[in-house]
Amino acid sequence: MKPFEGAKKDGIVGFFKGVGQGLTGLAVKPITGIIDAVSKTSEGLKNTVDQSEDKPNESRERPIRVFYGSDRYYRNFNPLDGEMMSVL
Repeated sequence: MKPFEGAKKDGIVGFFKGVGQGLTGLAVKPITGIIDAVSKTSEGLKNTVDQSEDKPNESRERPIRVFYGSDRYYRNFNPLDGEMMSVL
């Protein structure tokens, strides 16, 4: 479309300018797309690595509180039970 837009605006000189712009775009746009794809892929990998570093069980102040039985009741805090549940 660039040659037609250029011809409409500036005549024959605009036509050749439009051809130049079209050929430039033909080479530049695929390269830009490839660079963008690599950039987005590396950004996604970086975000994945960042998320895997934040493991909730490794940053706890104390082990989790354990619920017992089918009624899901809990007893006084027992660090040994909490440690065993953190490993699971």
